[in-house]
Amino acid sequence: MTGPAAERAPFDAPWQARAFAIAVHLTETGAISWDVVKSHLIAEVAAGEDAYYEQFLRALEGALAEAGLLAAAALGERTAVVAAHPPHPTAVAKNPVAVDPGRRREGTPTR
Repeated sequence: MTGPAAERAPFDAPWQARAFAIAVHLTETGAISWDVVKSHLIAEVAAGEDAYYEQFLRALEGALAEAGLLAAAALGERTAVVAAHPPHPTAVAKNPVAVDPGRRREGTPTR
């Protein structure tokens, strides 16, 4: 790939990378399927609201709810707690998200 898209990082914020890593892990372990995530994402994109990763996050939430792994009430409660007490802006992981620890880039420290 060439051009501006190739020069841009795939994620604009750490939470986007974490959401994607969670989705990859859950699909690789068989907890949810990409087809279900994809169907929820198609519906979110069709609605045309918000930025892509916000749509992706809602699609992941929908897939988790459909699989019975996430209750809407629990999500609402946890969202309210985090909104009332957001993490400190400097409280971010020092290491990059690694979907597969065996695929870490050379020189990346392990925990």
